[in-house]
Amino acid sequence: MKAALETRNLIKRFGGLMATDNVTFRLEPGARHALIGPNGAGKTTLINLLTGVLVPTSGTVLLEGKPIAPQTTKAAKQLGIAYLSENRRATIFPRHEIFKNITLAHLDEIVGSFIRQPREIAIATDLVKRTGVRPPSPTLAAGNLSGGNQQKVVLAKWLTVQPKVLILNEPTRGMDVGAKEDVIRIVKSLRDRGVAILVLSTEPETILTLADRVTVIKKGMVARQFAAGHIEKADLLAAA
Repeated sequence: MKAALETRNLIKRFGGLMATDNVTFRLEPGARHALIGPNGAGKTTLINLLTGVLVPTSGTVLLEGKPIAPQTTKAAKQLGIAYLSENRRATIFPRHEIFKNITLAHLDEIVGSFIRQPREIAIATDLVKRTGVRPPSPTLAAGNLSGGNQQKVVLAKWLTVQPKVLILNEPTRGMDVGAKEDVIRIVKSLRDRGVAILVLSTEPETILTLADRVTVIKKGMVARQFAAGHIEKADLLAAA
């Protein structure tokens, strides 16, 4: 089976400094894979290489078995790689309505070249219900929502036109228990639809709940991998 996303000997240098060193891993279709490691380990650099923020010095990134080389985040999105930042303020337009936050990135696909607001609201209303956004009003300004509900809105965006690969950076950080459970449920529903999920998190509980496999990054290299059913919290804490 072709991997949804694969890296082969991925290297990134900044001057004489090695940020990633021969990073090789596979993300299977419908899998949930977590990346962990200490600050400065190279996780952010790796994500930037996958999402078009950075261009690798050498090595290959493959999407569904085909080499890709996105040089912008827009190019990565068009290929089917979506990224949800840990900074919700960077992914939400707080002054705009919820429905605009959900549909804006996909207007051409869902409503064509002419904006049809009733169609946008209808799509967003369904997604608001499915993701459990509270209060469930698509015309409410997104800035009026709690952090957890803003995160649900961002996830709802990727239920509109689903990507092949969704990269989540700290998807449950700073949320109460109820909001975390809702976000985890949404991520699992995307997995069930065949979306490959790559998670970065400093919360062991989130990783243990979401991940089928864990890759530990240290000093820009793959230091260790854990398979599903063989992941313990103590092992994660020791490895990171």
